[in-house]
Amino acid sequence: MLFILLLGLGALFLATTSGFFSVWGLAHTFPNKFWAVIAMGIALEYGKLIGVSFLYRFWDKVSRTVKLALFGPFVAITLALMAITAAGHYGYLSSGYQIDALPFKQKTEQIDLLVSEKNRRIDRKAEIDKQIAQLPSDFVRGRERLIRQFKDEQKNLTSRIDEIDKQILELKTEVLQSEVHAGQIVYIAKAFNLEIDQATNYLVLLIVCVFDPLAILLVFATNVAIRNREENNMKAIVRTSYGDFYDDFDKAKEGKGSHVTELPKPSWSNLPEPKQPAPPMPETKEPKAEDEEHTDVFSGEAPPGTKQMQLALDALNKKQTLSPKQLQTKARLEKILSEAEFQEILSSGGSSLNK
Repeated sequence: MLFILLLGLGALFLATTSGFFSVWGLAHTFPNKFWAVIAMGIALEYGKLIGVSFLYRFWDKVSRTVKLALFGPFVAITLALMAITAAGHYGYLSSGYQIDALPFKQKTEQIDLLVSEKNRRIDRKAEIDKQIAQLPSDFVRGRERLIRQFKDEQKNLTSRIDEIDKQILELKTEVLQSEVHAGQIVYIAKAFNLEIDQATNYLVLLIVCVFDPLAILLVFATNVAIRNREENNMKAIVRTSYGDFYDDFDKAKEGKGSHVTELPKPSWSNLPEPKQPAPPMPETKEPKAEDEEHTDVFSGEAPPGTKQMQLALDALNKKQTLSPKQLQTKARLEKILSEAEFQEILSSGGSSLNK
């Protein structure tokens, strides 16, 4: 029972969490109808789970036509609902990643822009130096004129390049701090040589593929465990209250030649009529001391007389319950008295018979 309780709690917790992720993700996908989407998502999640439970519990109680009519549409609807749930999961988890990764992305883009600007300024400075170097060595005045002409520009380029280097260093430091929040996915991306967005998509898809299916499987497993416990309780009740209901099956399992090959499935509607308990045996009372002289007339050495036997028989006939010994004595007395009466008739000359 404890395991069934733990299994049910696991299924409930996982299904609730899965439903929350799905409903919240769908609601933020359609923000203009936020509460309406939440109500719709809750109804769909509940209908999916209770439908799976119904399909398992009542599958063997519906007709073949109903099964064929229900199975295909229900499976298709369940798969569609799982796809909708997966979309909600993806939206919820990806939005959480975007919030954490947004500062990291912003600083990375700033670094890329600064590096691009630095490269352009370096190229411009190299172009100016090339123009000055192309003048012949005897063009001293022309060289000096170009140097004076590009002097301010070269100074600005050099100053800007130094400033860009400082900004890039500061941004890289901030990026390292931002990786503390999004560090796990960054490390995964580096380990598999992927972009951060690609690694995040793969991870979210992996979670989506196991989240809702596992919730449905746990709900199904909980129903299986509960039904198995109910059947075991029913069997225990049948064996306790109805005695030999399963004896044939037990003999068949032991190979004793019974014709039973399959254990019947008991339910409250097909239980056999219980055996009527055997009536209690009447209590036998021990003969009292004062009755011994009449009930045990054959215990003496001398044979009893007819009068004594008749008194003993009358005493036995007055008793409501007789012991086995007293019943035997009564039968012997009746036989002896009947024979004595017959002999008395014969000894009287047969006058009674003649009459």
